[in-house]
Amino acid sequence: MSWQQLHNHGEVHPHQTNLRELTDLRAVAERDLEDSEIKQLSFDRRFATAYNAVLQISKIVISCAGYRVSAQGHHMTTFQALRLAMGQQVDGLAT
Repeated sequence: MSWQQLHNHGEVHPHQTNLRELTDLRAVAERDLEDSEIKQLSFDRRFATAYNAVLQISKIVISCAGYRVSAQGHHMTTFQALRLAMGQQVDGLAT
């Protein structure tokens, strides 16, 4: 999948980020990573909180690439777009 294909399907749109947006996303990610270590929370809640941190960090990378995910099913689209934003190879898998 390419940026153009994602855009044509309405899954991403061009976006110009700014320091405030990136700072806010990073703050949410840091908070969620800290919360995911709270032992009193259930394993499922800790996992969901850590997952959200990864989602926020992914949004940072995608924003820096000049896009924003805008589709329903945005989690899947976010991880597709993350692969594009990070280059041609992520985890040994060609995009």
